[in-house]
Amino acid sequence: MAHLNQEEPIVYKVQLLEELSERQQRLLTIANEIIDGKNRLIELCELEIELHRRENVRLQRALFICGVILIFSATLSLIRLL
Repeated sequence: MAHLNQEEPIVYKVQLLEELSERQQRLLTIANEIIDGKNRLIELCELEIELHRRENVRLQRALFICGVILIFSATLSLIRLL
C-alpha cells in the first residue's frame, strides 16, 4: 500500500507534464500561425509600397507633361499678345 501511495504523486506529476506539453504544442501552433500571418502582412505592405511607387512615377510624368503643356500654352499666349 505504501508503494501505491508513493506512485500517485509521480503519476499526477507526469499527467501535469503531459498537459503542459500539449498546451505548449497548441501555443506553438498558434505562434506559428501568427508569424505566418505577420509575414503575409509584410508581403502585402511591400506590395502596397511598390504600387504607391508606381503610382507616384505615373503622377510625376503626368505633372511634367502638364507643366510642359502649360509652359507651351503660356508661351503661345504671350506670342499672340505681342
